[in-house]
Amino acid sequence: MLAEAAKPMLGTTGFTIITIAALISTFSAINASLYGGSRVSYEIAEDDELPHGLTSNLWNQPLGLFITAVCTLLIVNTLHLESISTAGSVGFLLIFSAVNFTGYRLADKISAKKGIPLLGFVLTLLAALTLILQQFGANRTGILISLGIVVFCFALEFAYKRFEAKKKNR
Repeated sequence: MLAEAAKPMLGTTGFTIITIAALISTFSAINASLYGGSRVSYEIAEDDELPHGLTSNLWNQPLGLFITAVCTLLIVNTLHLESISTAGSVGFLLIFSAVNFTGYRLADKISAKKGIPLLGFVLTLLAALTLILQQFGANRTGILISLGIVVFCFALEFAYKRFEAKKKNR
């Protein structure tokens, strides 16, 4: 921890100042993540890729923010920090893999060399698989939660698309 490293040179006051600065920085990052995520769900709902109800507000805030906050509170109050960290890391690596794969598939349209996004896809997928294998013995809960979230998201997407298709055919 940075505050502990600063303690010998800055003393207790320096430790306290660094700790407070770290907390403020953490709160700022959490705030940006929550509002950014809620804005993404709003934009996706406007494109009818998510239920249109997510474009509404609750207490003058996007509904996606409320849903994200509730899910976050559930996760932080029921899981160990190690499991949350592992789930987040696996999620980010899978997203980066998907983005690189998309870049590879669209290389001609985006004027990119196919090799770079393909290499990114392979390496991030390899990193994700390495993390999953390494953590499966030490932190099986985190891995199962990560995979559960991915499966849940795909199942939800499948159900939503099927529901929307039936609604359009009526």
